[in-house]
Amino acid sequence: LYDKLSVATADLEVVFAASSKKRKSYSRISLEDAVGKISRLPEKTEVGFLFGNERTGLTSEELKYSNYRFALPQATEQPSYNLAAAVLITLFRIYSLSEHPADGSQLEKPLPQNEQLACIEIILGKLEEKGFLHKTNKKHTSEMVCDLFGRLCMTEKDRRLLLAMFSKGIDRE
Repeated sequence: LYDKLSVATADLEVVFAASSKKRKSYSRISLEDAVGKISRLPEKTEVGFLFGNERTGLTSEELKYSNYRFALPQATEQPSYNLAAAVLITLFRIYSLSEHPADGSQLEKPLPQNEQLACIEIILGKLEEKGFLHKTNKKHTSEMVCDLFGRLCMTEKDRRLLLAMFSKGIDRE
């Protein structure tokens, strides 16, 4: 058990969050797409799953600790599943991967989540220094940046490139 989500996800390399709620700042994929992404990860990748509580689900702040957000298929307009059912559906679909192996195109091993988030925080700091992030857009734009770079499932090579780009201070002409 962990007191903080940041500690619980720190050493995970890819985190998937189940959310039926549509968000302006965070993109969402289907469960099938999530399973497809999992099947392409290197075998020893540390993968985690976030599920919110049954009444309120996950907050936008909690979603920043995930690389991907996925929705479970639903036959009705019911906005959410019982937590146990949501976990069971997700794990069963992942378990069924053994019946349909990956197509062989494997992704590179991502950095641990805490290192991915640290890089994103540096980028957000640079964007704020440049005036791209400001009082009126900071929350929404920060969430969009977390979504964009979170979906990258950042590798060491990605981090080096991003930090080099943002340390040079890309300016408009």
